[in-house]
Amino acid sequence: HQPIESFKDEGEVFETKDGIYIYKNNGSNVLAIAHLDVVSSVRNNKSFVVYGNKITASQWDDRLGVYIILDILPAMGINVDILLTENEEVGRSTAQHFKMPEGREPYHYMIEFDRMGIDPTMYQYETAEYKEWLNKYGFNLCNGTNTDIRYLDFLGIAGINFGVAYYQQHSSQCYVDTEQLELGILPKVEAFLKDNVDHPTVHVPKPKTYWQGTTTPYKNYYNIKDADEDWHNWVYGGGKKPEKDQSPRYKTASGRFVWDIEQKLVV
Repeated sequence: HQPIESFKDEGEVFETKDGIYIYKNNGSNVLAIAHLDVVSSVRNNKSFVVYGNKITASQWDDRLGVYIILDILPAMGINVDILLTENEEVGRSTAQHFKMPEGREPYHYMIEFDRMGIDPTMYQYETAEYKEWLNKYGFNLCNGTNTDIRYLDFLGIAGINFGVAYYQQHSSQCYVDTEQLELGILPKVEAFLKDNVDHPTVHVPKPKTYWQGTTTPYKNYYNIKDADEDWHNWVYGGGKKPEKDQSPRYKTASGRFVWDIEQKLVV
């Protein structure tokens, strides 16, 4: 239930047009990410109920991930660099604005703890090699929808979002199964991270695809590498500026279309 501002002491604070991100360079080869925001519908729900191995609290997504990164991993003796974001729940994660510190060596891979159930997902980073890598530690990769690490493929490394045994997220019935988390997940996470602190990965990002409309891509859409390019030069390929209601919009991983009032891409 802590306000986002209360986490500003956890690292260096960076302001962006979508909110803040907080970054702490601990000299690790692994970047750990969590988002501080929760869905607005449960933001003010203060219920906290313990029954058996289940704890109900509406904000587990993703305050549980924050807790794991800031408290549990250090208690295990695992050192990670920290990136705390906001506005992930509305499709504008401030992870997209993250900039590597000048002179900082590239990370080997990144991790997040923002996933229901017990299995991890890798989104666009999944390969047969990485699937086999995780299988060795008892993890079975499954499909996922969206989280902060999807916005970070420009780092050129693999990303893993671990399941943390919360369920019914985004609702007042959200709960974490502590038995699954403490006995079934965290020991495997600890073994994986300790064994692979020096395991580099490589990811080659695909060019972003820009769409017009709701379901059908425009027949002459373009892939562009630089979202800061003058947008009307590529919308129709001939420099024709469309009417406002035909403005190009970026389809995010969560399926939302995003564009700002100046009709420039929000990526």
